[in-house]
Amino acid sequence: MESTQASPEARLHFLDYWRVIRTRKVIVFVVFLLVVLVTAVITYFQPKIFLAATRIQVEQERPNIAVFSSQQAAGYDPYFLQTQYEIIQSQKILYPVIDRLGLQKRWSGGAQPLPLEVTFKRLKSALAVRRFRDTSLIEIAVQHEDPQLAADIANTIAEVFERDRLEVKRQQTSKGLDKLREELAQQEVRVQEAQQKVEQLRKDLDVPVLNSGASESMLSDQTLAQLQTRLTEARVEAGGQHTRLEELKKLSHEQLRNAIGTIVNDTNFQGLLQNLTQTELALETLKEDYGPDHPTVRTTMAQRDKLEEQLDARVDGIMHSFEVQYHMAQSTVEELEKQLETLKASSLAMASDKYLPFRNAQREEEFEVQLSQALKTRLQQTSIEMEVPRSPVEVVDHAEPSSVPVRPNMWLNVSIGAVVGLLLGVALTFFIEFLDTSVKRMEDVERDLGLPVLGVIAQSAGLLGKDDVSPSHVEAYRMLRTNIEFAKGSAIKSLCVLSAGAGEGKSFTIANLAYVFAQHGARVLVVDSDLRRPGVHRYLDVNNEIGLAEFLSGQKTVDQVI
Repeated sequence: MESTQASPEARLHFLDYWRVIRTRKVIVFVVFLLVVLVTAVITYFQPKIFLAATRIQVEQERPNIAVFSSQQAAGYDPYFLQTQYEIIQSQKILYPVIDRLGLQKRWSGGAQPLPLEVTFKRLKSALAVRRFRDTSLIEIAVQHEDPQLAADIANTIAEVFERDRLEVKRQQTSKGLDKLREELAQQEVRVQEAQQKVEQLRKDLDVPVLNSGASESMLSDQTLAQLQTRLTEARVEAGGQHTRLEELKKLSHEQLRNAIGTIVNDTNFQGLLQNLTQTELALETLKEDYGPDHPTVRTTMAQRDKLEEQLDARVDGIMHSFEVQYHMAQSTVEELEKQLETLKASSLAMASDKYLPFRNAQREEEFEVQLSQALKTRLQQTSIEMEVPRSPVEVVDHAEPSSVPVRPNMWLNVSIGAVVGLLLGVALTFFIEFLDTSVKRMEDVERDLGLPVLGVIAQSAGLLGKDDVSPSHVEAYRMLRTNIEFAKGSAIKSLCVLSAGAGEGKSFTIANLAYVFAQHGARVLVVDSDLRRPGVHRYLDVNNEIGLAEFLSGQKTVDQVI
């Protein structure tokens, strides 16, 4: 039951609102039109703002070419990009832009140049920096009344930022190189001091040295290890030559000739061997056609014998060279063994406490030399890498002057103005309705007066009994008559028609009521009690020379007046 009753009330309230809007639609339309026109005019006369944007790709500092190490692609670092995002909007970047474009004078309007901090704030307010998610791209957008200046500012910011990135890295690298050079100079001094200390201790302690040809070198663990490596290599070499020589001696004459052909890369020997093979093949062919005493056969056999003699001589020479190489290798092994024994004896002597200061000084010298070499290598690498081209900032899209302003947006402003105007018109309508206390509906009469409404007559209703009266108007008065009869009963004797003010239709209404009651068969007497401005006689088309005033003054009787 509650939901059934709530629905009509909600519907009634909606209709009430719609009735208010429809009744005062002129106010709504006028307010709507005024707001739209004012918005359009203000928007039209506002200064046009143009947008220019440049897009840059910001990467972490790295050379374009990997010189001394493999170069890996830099990953996405939101903290790095956020830092660069803030740097672009900082004084470090915008102050040089202001100075390069002369914005203090250009924005002063021909007067005294603007203060730097004021120009900076104005430029920053016109600047919009935006990062693209999950990328290394940053967009620099500038809004200004001059489209060319907006594009110049955006491009200049990108150029200054790119130069700043390169200059900062170069300055940092230069400072690092200066520090490395300073450390290297100091390290070279320490190396010289360590070398002088080692040499002095060598002389004072009479440290044994290793004779290696024309030069001498001090005994050290590294020298002993090198000599041991050389001895091992010499033994391997001598063993290999001995094995080769012994195996070749086991071969027959023919096998030795072929084996040497594969071992020795001698073009002469290979040519003799090939000529011998060809001569033997030719000899076999000739023997099939001629006898052994044939001149051609005998000549070919002589050539074969000559080639065999040459090959045997060449084989003997090669075998002799193999033996010489083996003896030389064996001699080298023996010499290295002697040196190694001498070094070991010297090393045992060096292990004594007598040479302990020398060994310590020698290790210190090696450490200082290694450190000096590392510093020198690092200095050379850094110097080369500093000269390698770098591209920490790449301009992807250059800013170009725009021909279409971004502000003010005429269509957007007019649309917003239309919505605001419509809302203001509706609000003003309801405010006027709230201030209006007049009665306009049957529900208002019933609610405020506590009386039922017996009928509603249209303002356009005509006088009944005329030919041009609408049937709906006649029906409205008949409905009024019926409601009066039901409300007061069928024995009704009199009715009084009143109104709150003049000209509201009392005479017209009572004339039509008299018509419908008389039409229904009743005997009707109409009394016009308006003594100042009577009007019923005009509607009923009768003379009003005698009326209620004569009866009240006693001049006429009731029957005479009627």
